[in-house]
Amino acid sequence: MNKIGILLVMMMLANTAAVTIDENLPEYDYSDLDCHGATYTVLHEPSDSDAYTMFPEECNGNIVNDSAYARKIRTEEQHNVKIEAFVTEDAKRMTQNAVLAADDCFEIASLSVTELTPLAISGFFYDLNKVEDLQLDQPWWNQSINESLSIGDEGYLFAAAADVSFTSFDEVSCVYFNREALGDSLYQTVREGNWTLDKLLALAKDGSIDLNGSADAAALLAGAGESFLAEDAEGNISLNKNDSRLYDVVDKLTAVWSKKAAEDSDALFAVATVGDSADYGEGWGVLPMPKYDRRDDYTSLVTNHFEMLVMPIFIRDSKLEMVGTVTDALAYNSTKYGLEMQYYEAEKDLSSPYAALKKDSDNMQMLRLIRDSRTLDTGIAYGMTNRLTAALPQILETGSLASSIAANEQVIQKTIDYTLEAVDELDR
Repeated sequence: MNKIGILLVMMMLANTAAVTIDENLPEYDYSDLDCHGATYTVLHEPSDSDAYTMFPEECNGNIVNDSAYARKIRTEEQHNVKIEAFVTEDAKRMTQNAVLAADDCFEIASLSVTELTPLAISGFFYDLNKVEDLQLDQPWWNQSINESLSIGDEGYLFAAAADVSFTSFDEVSCVYFNREALGDSLYQTVREGNWTLDKLLALAKDGSIDLNGSADAAALLAGAGESFLAEDAEGNISLNKNDSRLYDVVDKLTAVWSKKAAEDSDALFAVATVGDSADYGEGWGVLPMPKYDRRDDYTSLVTNHFEMLVMPIFIRDSKLEMVGTVTDALAYNSTKYGLEMQYYEAEKDLSSPYAALKKDSDNMQMLRLIRDSRTLDTGIAYGMTNRLTAALPQILETGSLASSIAANEQVIQKTIDYTLEAVDELDR
């Protein structure tokens, strides 16, 4: 499509809904690479909605679909490339089979953290730090998540996070609160940096916090700035077993967990993900995870269903420039043209998972804050601390952190050692 086609699409978007453009991003210095009509294929699983896909073939009046389409054709025009989607119900299996068979049927795959990390430490993907045309230090790539997934003595990065997949917006932890019961003052509490575990405890009554399992417990722990994995000044990682702050945080979380709501009871608060907002109506608001100390930054843990981009090891050297350049441009255009905000703001689109959440300035500001505070837990992502993460609800119910660490220490340390040895033996 030529530049006139792109302008027509952007004009159409402007007429159907307010298209959010991130004016804070630096201007993109596009490479003059001409791909001569080459095909760039992205492997991914289907979206949860029939109304939009990651790489639609045409506009259909749905703001999310049409924004994704504009992103796609803008990238195509910039580099004379044809972007196609390879949609499969089992992206991990398809990726594994293609790499083992050296079948270069795609250039990039969008895989969940759970799917990609076992393949990563087995040598299936490029170290993206070595792909020169990926500008991974730029704001259209998520620095915090990428840093957390970086691993090994060489700091290998086998997957990178950008707002290309819709899971970038869904799979992020947050807190919903009953706005009708609590009013709107909590928004200002967040802005002032005072949304802490102590504030949550002061407002929550017994049985008033909806909490479900290890995912919610892990989100609370990360929101308080803690992890079961420790990293020293040299970048060496080990089980976090002697940090007094971890024990202090878990003590506070034990108090929070004691206010867990019974099933089907009326709650004032709920720990969930942004993608769960369809379960909450206009009487609810959304907030980031509470901090441990008001001096801390807000931190929003992404789940292991969060998708990241990987480059299969079968990509030939002759294609690296094309794949790196187009991937970087796609990441930039996803951010610059506000795909995530179109997703959040689609209040008139009943197919949007956010249709039920009131789209006023307070909730939209909180969603942006949550988006900007996303992070990943290295131990959870690589499965190194799974035993403690799975046991976290019981730890919070019984106050048994020290004994749980002692009981799992040897197995966890062996898992850490195995993972690091596997990574550092890779010949890249």
